[in-house]
Amino acid sequence: MDYYGKVLEMDPQNSHALHGKADCFRGLKRYSSAIKVWRLALGYGMDPRIAMARIGDAYASLEDLENAEASYGKALDLGHDKYAYLGMARIHAKRNHMDRAFKIVSMIVEKWPGDSRIAAEIRRFVMEYPQIEKAVTSLL
Repeated sequence: MDYYGKVLEMDPQNSHALHGKADCFRGLKRYSSAIKVWRLALGYGMDPRIAMARIGDAYASLEDLENAEASYGKALDLGHDKYAYLGMARIHAKRNHMDRAFKIVSMIVEKWPGDSRIAAEIRRFVMEYPQIEKAVTSLL
């Protein structure tokens, strides 16, 4: 966080440093602060698709599913984003819409086959929602 602060002292509009600072806030579980800094980074040129997916993750961590869904939706309006899709699947699972969650997870695996990070995220997803384990495990 200190290094990002030093960069921002020299260049307060550096979207990369702002993104890093927001990531630090996320790591500290200061999600509201992370959202504010990502929004600031967005205003200074951060890729909007990535920013909105990260903001969606932060809202989801705050259990604010409506704002999380809206943020993921904005990211997906800008193009395919595997993490925004994964976030949407988690929202559907939290709302107990398992058919919708499984449909999104299936699409993710089909669209990004062999992606080890996605496979790890999906394994984590299955651990959190074991009721779809058999269906999802057949995809990997």
